[in-house]
Amino acid sequence: MERVLADALLAQSREPCALLGALCGGEASAERAETLRLVLQRLEERGAGAGGLAEAAHEVARGHLVPWLHASPRGGPAGPRVLRAASAALRSCARLAGPELAVALAEEALRELPNVPAVELLAAVAPCLRALDDAPLLRRLARASVELALAGDAPPVVGARLLPALAQSAEPALRAAWDALASPGPGAEGRTGPELLVLSALAEKLLSARARHEDLDARLRGRFWRTVQAGLGCTHDALTRKRARYLLQRAVQVSAELAMDCTCGPQDTMGIHFSLSF
Repeated sequence: MERVLADALLAQSREPCALLGALCGGEASAERAETLRLVLQRLEERGAGAGGLAEAAHEVARGHLVPWLHASPRGGPAGPRVLRAASAALRSCARLAGPELAVALAEEALRELPNVPAVELLAAVAPCLRALDDAPLLRRLARASVELALAGDAPPVVGARLLPALAQSAEPALRAAWDALASPGPGAEGRTGPELLVLSALAEKLLSARARHEDLDARLRGRFWRTVQAGLGCTHDALTRKRARYLLQRAVQVSAELAMDCTCGPQDTMGIHFSLSF
């Protein structure tokens, strides 16, 4: 139904740029932001990102969507529906306008953390950043995201959207996130829950039968198993236990799919031993 609506709007307007301008012409609202998201995503699917449309996407992002993230027409913070729709539309804008827009938006958002609009913006554009050209920025983004999550008082959107966006991003982001997760001293008080939050969000890449690099395989790191073990013992926190069970089940499943032993021995920096045999 969403695609049909977007196609109908595009069919009524011979010029996509004019349609985008019309959709941005009123006050920010959830309905307007969602309609704009639909049209931009449909244009992205059609591969229509050249010439004037790229410029229009840049203007939509800069002139309308970014301001919509920061405030409602009545002067208060933007509502959750506006935030989600505007963020999704921003991702399409970044893909239509080219990588320079994604880089500029990410740089600005990093300076505004931990504000929720900045988190939403980073979640939107992180998957648009390039593995080689934007590697330093990807590393900064990943470190900032993990440090924010580990602080324990991060906005819920960090776990809901920013960390999953890192899992969709290029490898430098994943590697930097993994390093940031392992960098503080082991067993820090109160860190088990936040660490499991990060691991769960990145599990698709850190616990994968298709992993290309052993140093990004969480099953081979003693710190991972110690964190999972600590989470399973958190009798006072059902969500932490649930995340620990999920990670354990996924690790066992991946090991079974690979039909290989999984061992962390004394050489591991955590000094623990764990073994799965299949």
